[in-house]
Amino acid sequence: MSKFITIDIGSSFVKAALFDLCSHTLIAKDKRPSPQKTLKSDPNCFEVPAECYMELVHDLLDKLTTGISDITGLLFSTQMHGIVFKPENAEPVYISWQDQRCIEKNGEFSYLEELKKKIAPEDMLHHGVYLKPMMGLCNLYTAIQQKQFSPEGELFSLGSFITSRLCGKNICHPHNAAPIGLIKVDTRDIDEKLIETLGLEKIKLPQIAKSDNEVIGEISLNGNKIKIYPDFGDMQIAALGSRIDKGCALINIATASQVMYVTDSLKPGVFETRPFFGGLYLRTISQLPSGRTLKVVIDFLKQSIQSLCGTKLSDDDIWTKVHSLLKEEHKNESKSLIIDPYFYASGNHLDGGNISGITADNLNIGQIFKAMFVAMAHSYREHLEQLGNYEGISKIVCAGGVSFKVPELIEKIRLATKKDCQLPIMQDEAIFGMFIAAMYCSGNISSVYDNNDLTLTIKE
Repeated sequence: MSKFITIDIGSSFVKAALFDLCSHTLIAKDKRPSPQKTLKSDPNCFEVPAECYMELVHDLLDKLTTGISDITGLLFSTQMHGIVFKPENAEPVYISWQDQRCIEKNGEFSYLEELKKKIAPEDMLHHGVYLKPMMGLCNLYTAIQQKQFSPEGELFSLGSFITSRLCGKNICHPHNAAPIGLIKVDTRDIDEKLIETLGLEKIKLPQIAKSDNEVIGEISLNGNKIKIYPDFGDMQIAALGSRIDKGCALINIATASQVMYVTDSLKPGVFETRPFFGGLYLRTISQLPSGRTLKVVIDFLKQSIQSLCGTKLSDDDIWTKVHSLLKEEHKNESKSLIIDPYFYASGNHLDGGNISGITADNLNIGQIFKAMFVAMAHSYREHLEQLGNYEGISKIVCAGGVSFKVPELIEKIRLATKKDCQLPIMQDEAIFGMFIAAMYCSGNISSVYDNNDLTLTIKE
């Protein structure tokens, strides 16, 4: 018997699972809300005390190991782009990917614009990523320039912070090191020149994991000796669990959203090239309209109803009504609204979205959501085309919680892309991706891509 614990640290929830790898069974799981951000006067800041994550992880590990024997492995997947920074003589802080303080002005230009003047696009080609509001190094640079943090301390990915606290080694997987901006993805080496240009040379950096299944440490918990593996990226785990292969595209629609497909080559373009598994890459465009975009509208409706009627409704209450309204919306002959769904700063969209085309008879909830879904679907189509070889895409897998929750959006994607759109074999593709990764790290399969015959039974 061999059991593995996996913990997926997302933006909304932290989900833990205990797998029996011999019987291919999920035998226990737990789900907790992710730690809340610290309230600040600056709306561009999104910080969480890093110790909040450690408290949650310790609690989950204690629960999953109590009374259970033969647990041999532990691996994490985490939200990417953000960083944990521990200034000298101060508590560690998680600066989330939802932080965008670098778009703030420093005189005539924003801090991000300053960085783009210092660092030419060609200097970022080997990083597989470009300078953008959500990048950890951009926001750390800004925080230091604004004297919010000392320029000395230690830098972690969220995952490497957690594993370092468990086993004492700050080792970061390329999945997480690349979107921070730390490494060149072809050589997987830290770009010391970039670090110096950013003025971060006094900061202690993580080591980069040498392989996907490197054992970086071991801990003893409730009688179990458990090996710890490097931190995988949640996007890569979701892609793995969606079982995409060459010729297939993936649209991941969760709190954040991306379009991607697997390639074995590094090629410059408007897209990013993220490390995947086994030396392959995910050609990716991120920061697309997503679950948090839809939540802007949901929150507006909740606040409006409470302000006007004194009635508090949940997100699910609102969605139930929206689904009902959309069933009737196809009968509406009025001219549709037009929505720019880029409510959050990203890429060339730094000024927020808008609603236009309002007439006397189309400003209603059904039309708003219909227009949102149309706009999101066309954005995904546009960015899939930018990945290259659009005509060669045989099918599109739509993953992420929003894909399962909002079938109306998937239908708009089918219409916009004119492609076969499928959902993953499991609603929680991250769980299946973690299962595949655990099977590989444990030696039960020789490659993460050796997964076509894998099935997972969920113990009730």
